[in-house]
Amino acid sequence: MELKCVRVWLILMLMFISSKRLRVKGCLKQEKSALLQLKHFFNNPYSIQDWVEGDKDSSDCCQWKGIECNNTTGRVTSLYLDYARNQEFEEWNLNVSLFSPFQELEILYLSDNLIVGCVDNEGFERLSHLSNLKTLYLNYNMFNDSRILSALSEHSSLKNLSLAYNHLRELNHFNVSQLTNLKYFSLSGNTFNHNILPYVSVFPSLKELHIVNIGLKGTFDFQDFPTFKNLKFLYIYHTHLGMFNGSFLKQGICKSLHLQKLVIVDSDLGGNLSWCLTNLTSLELVDISSNQFTRDISLSPLKVLTSIRDLWLSDNQFQIPFSLEPFFNHSKLKIFHSENNEIYVGSQSQYLAPKFQLNFIKLSTHNGPFSKMVGDFFPKFLYSQHDLEEVDLSNLNLKGNFPIWLLNNNTNLKKLYLVNNSLSGPLQLPIHSHIFLKELDIFINSFHGHIPTRSGAYLPMLQTLNISRNFLNGSIPSSFGDMKSLESLDLSYNSLIGQIPYQMVMGCFSLQFLVLSNNSLQGEIFPTTFNLKNLLKLQLDGNNFTGKIPNSLSNCSLEWLYISDNRLVGTLPRWLGNMPNLRDIIMSNNHLEGLIPLEFCQLENLEVLDLSKNNIIGSLPSCFPPSSIKQVHLSRNKL
Repeated sequence: MELKCVRVWLILMLMFISSKRLRVKGCLKQEKSALLQLKHFFNNPYSIQDWVEGDKDSSDCCQWKGIECNNTTGRVTSLYLDYARNQEFEEWNLNVSLFSPFQELEILYLSDNLIVGCVDNEGFERLSHLSNLKTLYLNYNMFNDSRILSALSEHSSLKNLSLAYNHLRELNHFNVSQLTNLKYFSLSGNTFNHNILPYVSVFPSLKELHIVNIGLKGTFDFQDFPTFKNLKFLYIYHTHLGMFNGSFLKQGICKSLHLQKLVIVDSDLGGNLSWCLTNLTSLELVDISSNQFTRDISLSPLKVLTSIRDLWLSDNQFQIPFSLEPFFNHSKLKIFHSENNEIYVGSQSQYLAPKFQLNFIKLSTHNGPFSKMVGDFFPKFLYSQHDLEEVDLSNLNLKGNFPIWLLNNNTNLKKLYLVNNSLSGPLQLPIHSHIFLKELDIFINSFHGHIPTRSGAYLPMLQTLNISRNFLNGSIPSSFGDMKSLESLDLSYNSLIGQIPYQMVMGCFSLQFLVLSNNSLQGEIFPTTFNLKNLLKLQLDGNNFTGKIPNSLSNCSLEWLYISDNRLVGTLPRWLGNMPNLRDIIMSNNHLEGLIPLEFCQLENLEVLDLSKNNIIGSLPSCFPPSSIKQVHLSRNKL
């Protein structure tokens, strides 16, 4: 029994010793030397800050930034050299042989390095022996020679290849037949002088194709149109496909039976959606925004594709029922974006309920309600939603009260936009504090009454609040000071009275944009001390503010200052000249006096200066105006 235990112990010790021998601490000496040689070309200090020879703490190159190694062999497996070339240098030719020592290299990122080509006879063909190389990213360079394509054709191990945003013009030298393992391919941002689709359609394993913002020219034979049999993800942006129209879908896309994500944005496609799309039963994401598609969405194949999770239809000419009833069977639907289409009411069944629970819905238009939008109230399906995070129902001529039920039912709601409708009645607060709401925009409606006293307590996490151009009265609640995250506040064009609350100017320390113009606010602008040091825009014009321009504003980083049409007195502050980012100074129609300070000559970014209708004396400083100035208004003073 003791002998047996000894044997087991010896075996375990041998296994431990063997594993210790197999594990190599640190990178190989020859590969470290090769990396230091690369350092002469990839010389962005930030990217290679720890590539140092002889430093004891940095002796292991596997710990260097942008390097990953095999834990067992110590060999380099990944090189992330994106933006690793000093951008002050000119474009250059890459000597690819520098990467030959890395025998186990699997991933090589060389994006955004001003590479225009390769040294003669030292191109990517020199890496064809690297059988493990699977990922190569060369995007955002300046490659313009088709020889790089011929060299890349020899890399049969490649699975991911990006040539996006270079200066490629053709693929005629691209022998794609050898790239049998390619799964991801991006040619975005190049302008080709011929049809590239036949080249990219023959990759037998291709699953994801990006052809964003490219030129597609030449003539096409739709009988031989490319078929993407195994494709799962197709991304096409800003590519002129109008010449294909329905044929592009019928002869190509509709045969990609495994397609899960279809993105064809801003590509001039139009007409009706082809019913052959119903073959794509695996579709999860469809984005056909910014095209010229037409027809009532109720009669389209999209209502059959119940596997869709994300649906983007914006900026087309679809007719879309406000009820969304054609999609009630889409139990997986989470995102529905349809800005700038024709929204109509249509019939709403009293008994049908949607199977979906949406996260995002956008049915807004940018140009006001369409003529067919004759309904007054919120669609019934919204009352059954509980997972909404973003809602945009702007410009739809909606009537009724503020939809407080929408906030009460959707406790995760982050953004609510109801701009330019006909909603009325008093503003209401949710039943409980709504800790997730970050943006509330109800600009241009007919809400009246006071802003609820406890607004800040019940909406503490707001970052943007816009309730301008309504009929609100009363004072600004002091509870606004509880909105510690508030960055933008617009209460303009109401009938608000009283002073700016002290609690607000002390508590809203994140505030960057404060717009209170065209109300009946009064008193001094700000107290002697305040806490709005992040303020970029202050717009208080069209009120009854009195007193001097407060010195406390000198602690801000103002870019826009609008305080015209008030009752302000005193001289123009000299410290305004110490605000280098100031673009607009609008102070017309006050009781300001004295000279224009010499310090105004230091405002190198000043574009608009309006001091008209005041009591300014003297003359313009000889150094004025700065070169950036576009408008100067000084009429009706005592200059």
